[in-house]
Amino acid sequence: MAQRGRKPKPTAVKVLEGNPGKRSLNTNEPKPVKKAPRCPAWLEDEAKKEWKRMSLCRRLQNRWTP
Repeated sequence: MAQRGRKPKPTAVKVLEGNPGKRSLNTNEPKPVKKAPRCPAWLEDEAKKEWKRMSLCRRLQNRWTP
């Protein structure tokens, strides 16, 4: 069955909005690991170079979550 109602907002979004409901924030919310996924072994050499380049760009922009 599907979940009823809206999906809950992440705690980080509530903090940025100033917690308008004044309810207690979830301190046990899981946080994603800020680590790039491993490069697949089956990629060709040129694709591996691009994978590494994009990993560096994403790390510098601090954009690891989907």
